[in-house]
Amino acid sequence: MMNKNSYKIILVGDLHSKNSNLEETKKLFEFIDVQAKSYGIKDIFLLGDLFDTHGIVHLPVTYC
Repeated sequence: MMNKNSYKIILVGDLHSKNSNLEETKKLFEFIDVQAKSYGIKDIFLLGDLFDTHGIVHLPVTYC
């Protein structure tokens, strides 16, 4: 049983999104969304490397 003062979050780390894994990245975000809604989680934190490259960000990756 959850304490009324409990705080639920989702932590996601090191996605390393790139053009070659956009479909997997989209599926992951959809999964995270479903889980957050089903457990009543409102806060999702993306940790670590969201993009695979640091110097170049490809526009399709930013639209996931």
